[in-house]
Amino acid sequence: MLTQVGKQFWLSTLRDAADEALVRTLFYARWNASMGCWTMPAREETLQKLDTHFGARLRQVLPEAFPPPPTRKNAKVVVPTLQVIVGSNGRLRLQFPFHPHYIAAVKKLPYAQWDPANRWWSVADAPHVREQLASWSQEWKLPLHYAQEPEKAKPRPVRQGIRECPPRYEEKLSLRRYSPRTIKSYTALFREFINYRGGGPL
Repeated sequence: MLTQVGKQFWLSTLRDAADEALVRTLFYARWNASMGCWTMPAREETLQKLDTHFGARLRQVLPEAFPPPPTRKNAKVVVPTLQVIVGSNGRLRLQFPFHPHYIAAVKKLPYAQWDPANRWWSVADAPHVREQLASWSQEWKLPLHYAQEPEKAKPRPVRQGIRECPPRYEEKLSLRRYSPRTIKSYTALFREFINYRGGGPL
């Protein structure tokens, strides 16, 4: 059974030495153990070779008819969703299961960008974009979940009039032959103390 998904062919066959030998000669053919099928780039030359070898046994189907990969018994079932995180910068972050059709659709949204570090898509936040996401949620049969980006911790206000450690304090430590690392630590602690103590002569 042959399925075309985006720019790939998914080939599911019975165990046969001759079939396997033919598939291994195809351009970039790889066995995908998680899906239980062969995957390869969708090329016209590849399709011709498959049609010549399999003949009537080759049946092309739509991606929706492709059998799901086998799952282990008692495995935790994870329901795929279309997760949307509303950012404070006027953008939406999208997370969804990998599928070439989904990615091709998201790329058409305004200012779509892929973040490889965080592995999410970000798009402009606009009413027509949210309407499109709701439409895709029904078409792709993925539950649509919205979440607000957590607020970032506000930086602590900088105190005015910070007093620095007097140079004579560092000189005194040097005369006592303290190590540079100890002088640095003592100086930082003394600076914190005099600022906690408040104004006035030392």
